[in-house]
Amino acid sequence: MRTTQLSIFSAAAIATFGLLALGSSKSDKTSGSAEAAGSSAPGGDKPAVLATCNIKALGKCSENYGMVPTMAADMCKNDEGVFSKGSTPCPSEGLVGTCEFKAKAAGEPGETAFYYGNAVGDPKGSCEALGAIWTSKAAPAGSAAASAAPAASAAPKAGKK
Repeated sequence: MRTTQLSIFSAAAIATFGLLALGSSKSDKTSGSAEAAGSSAPGGDKPAVLATCNIKALGKCSENYGMVPTMAADMCKNDEGVFSKGSTPCPSEGLVGTCEFKAKAAGEPGETAFYYGNAVGDPKGSCEALGAIWTSKAAPAGSAAASAAPAASAAPKAGKK
């Protein structure tokens, strides 16, 4: 029951972040209501990480870039996550996929959500339903996610005729 409540709240938080990202304007960035930065990470096209929210119980970690929404820390803590300002990225160990909400322009908010083997719900489906970009990552050999993937993909095919 607790996991269901957390996953529903997490989905609502993602939708809220998406609305905040769409509704931001240049005046928001200069008013001091959110932290903004337009710098890119060294040697890459992806902007520098400004903050992360790691919610281990939900198998999710989010990286904010471009701008950190004002309520990001509170929303993270409400999901029983650990919010950290700075450039430390989310961990890659056990990663099964990422969901990227691209910034519309430099300095606009953007987020990449990292999902791990213990993620609740359907992160890929939720990501795509919100109009974001899902990227599957290969699960390490011998992990529960790697052994579950073939069975999950085979089940729908078995029912087709």
